[in-house]
Amino acid sequence: MGRKVLEFSWKLPLCAATYLVATMIAGAAMVALGLPLPELPTSAGKSVPLAGLVLGSVLLVLSLGLLADRLRGGRVARGLMLAAFGYVCLGPNAAIEASVFTKFDGLTAMAIMPLIPCVLAGLVTAALFTQRGGAEAVVGRAPCSARDAGWQGWLWRVPAAVVSFVLIYFLFGMPVGALVGEYYRQEQFGLILPSLGVVIRTQLIRGAVYLLACLPIVIAWSGSRRGFVLIFGIAFFVFTGLFGMLQATWLPTQMRVIHTVELFADGMAYAGVLGFLFVRETQP
Repeated sequence: MGRKVLEFSWKLPLCAATYLVATMIAGAAMVALGLPLPELPTSAGKSVPLAGLVLGSVLLVLSLGLLADRLRGGRVARGLMLAAFGYVCLGPNAAIEASVFTKFDGLTAMAIMPLIPCVLAGLVTAALFTQRGGAEAVVGRAPCSARDAGWQGWLWRVPAAVVSFVLIYFLFGMPVGALVGEYYRQEQFGLILPSLGVVIRTQLIRGAVYLLACLPIVIAWSGSRRGFVLIFGIAFFVFTGLFGMLQATWLPTQMRVIHTVELFADGMAYAGVLGFLFVRETQP
């Protein structure tokens, strides 16, 4: 345990610094390319969002490190898996949701900017956090339940995972809507409330995109189903919820806390669904 703590104590700052520096460079590149970054509400401060970015970056690479430690494959393969997962969460899917729930501009830059930071952070993290069992080929012994069932297993599991994402979203989102929905209806803090049809279509798209990014990690997973649900669920929560809430200082504290709890429940439930559908209960 002490050795593990010592290992994380120097690897995490290095990985987080990689992500932070790459994010600053990517932001400057967006400006140079004429792609405006999202303009935050005037109530957003400067120092607190920066502190949130630093803390969030540490938590991002911590979750990536925990994932990398349990994935089969070589360093580059695992690094690209982590990069794809992180980029989809922080880039395209975040921009898709922002396009229907906020009035923010600069969503093109929002979708593109995390690409290089996620690739670099993914590769560095995979290089530093080695998987157990050596550089085994990912396709060699994939612990995916659907692999045993053939194409028929994939035929129903994939749409089930996408639909489950939407159902989970509404299961935990509806009670939250009753608590904070007035902010969206009154269009405060740059927020808007789209129609139900738009929300359903948006979440179906996001569910499909998320699944594409998550499947390589599911297939390469080398641990137990319980371990997958715990570690992947936390990582999904950090990337899709906590990272953004730490920086959303223009929102009321109560609203941020409520959304953070909601997103944690979303992440753990979604990980549970993916674990049930795709990961064997025990691994060879």
